[in-house]
Amino acid sequence: MMDTIRILLVDDSKIFLDFAAGFLSDHENLIVVGTAQNGNEALSLAENLHPDVVLLDFNMPGLSGIETTPCLRRILPGAGIIMISFQNSDTYKEAALLAGADDFIPKETLAYALIPAIQRASQRSERFVSV
Repeated sequence: MMDTIRILLVDDSKIFLDFAAGFLSDHENLIVVGTAQNGNEALSLAENLHPDVVLLDFNMPGLSGIETTPCLRRILPGAGIIMISFQNSDTYKEAALLAGADDFIPKETLAYALIPAIQRASQRSERFVSV
């Protein structure tokens, strides 16, 4: 039996949040503990919810995913952070990783790439504790 992975979803699109929450809820060891539509909301939820993994949109009004990531790192040093975007480019991926994200996934690949990425990112907290 795998441990439950607690996920915070952050995207300015309500439609995408609803879709992603539905998609993730089909996997028995994944639970969406909260959703946010901007970086500031994500940071306050992260402090209260302590998710294992944060799924974070790259481009959002207000605090972008890039700006939110270092703040999330301070609040949740052991959490996995996966940045997602409709842009599928090395430039975006490099920017996401430089900001402190564990992974970058283009939205067009989410159907097959998201679950393995969440499982990899959730192991960050185990590595973090064992160091």
